[in-house]
Amino acid sequence: MSQPDKPATTAPPRLRGLIAVIALLLISPDSGAERDAWTIWDSRCQQCHGSVSEFARERLWNIDGQLHGKRHAEELRQFLHRHYIPATAIQSMREMLLAHARSTERFDSECGSCHGTAAEFVENSLWVRRDSITSLATGKDIAEFLSTHRNLSPDDAEFFFDLLLHVGNAR
Repeated sequence: MSQPDKPATTAPPRLRGLIAVIALLLISPDSGAERDAWTIWDSRCQQCHGSVSEFARERLWNIDGQLHGKRHAEELRQFLHRHYIPATAIQSMREMLLAHARSTERFDSECGSCHGTAAEFVENSLWVRRDSITSLATGKDIAEFLSTHRNLSPDDAEFFFDLLLHVGNAR
């Protein structure tokens, strides 16, 4: 003859609530990941690289959702793995930097009416090599051309050259 199952003991309501909160924190994806990324930046990166937003705006690019650096042409995920970031914080650090990085939005809004998206323009009109860009139509050096194009300031010409270079090298 089988014995009836013993009824499970129930925890007091306060303990059940605490257990529920702990369980939610443990199963929530990246529950503290964003906070961890900022903490890691403040404790490990800020001393050399300064503010995360200034660093990202000066040195990083968001090219089609991929994070690229001025010196690191590859997607920076591998670089972050090698740069003292714990594996559990890589994705949140990448997302934090990606949110502050320069993107193709400025090209699309200021140049898109004539040239389409930055990716389309690079694909259809430019020959991009590691550090230089040439017009497929005219053979002109784009760095020189931008200095005279549409009254761009030297800073704007540099911005658009860097952007096109990064878009081209990301392909």
